[in-house]
Amino acid sequence: MLLTYSRCLTMTRFGPTCAAATLVSANEIGFTLYAPAVWGTAVNPECKLLLTTWAFEVAGMGRVQFKTDIRNVPSQAAIARIGATKEGVLRRYQRHQDGSVRDTVRYSVLADDWPAVKAG
Repeated sequence: MLLTYSRCLTMTRFGPTCAAATLVSANEIGFTLYAPAVWGTAVNPECKLLLTTWAFEVAGMGRVQFKTDIRNVPSQAAIARIGATKEGVLRRYQRHQDGSVRDTVRYSVLADDWPAVKAG
């Protein structure tokens, strides 16, 4: 199905890259905002697939990670559907602008996992 829109529907991007000597080269995909018109469509998985493909096949990353607020159950389900492995919960990880503190769920795809994840 081809979706055609005349306005911006989404933003998703890489976060900071980590390439410290003690760590495997890693990047975070996130900072994602979607128009309600595309929630639950192929837009999110396709964007994540394109970014993950670039991270592993072009940039040679060893790890791609995702994180989401523990209260955002739809986002957790979407991340799991793309094949990422849930690694756990980072408790009291991040402060919201309103001063509340969130727990963050962390997921990842490793370079070794990538062929199976890509195949679906």
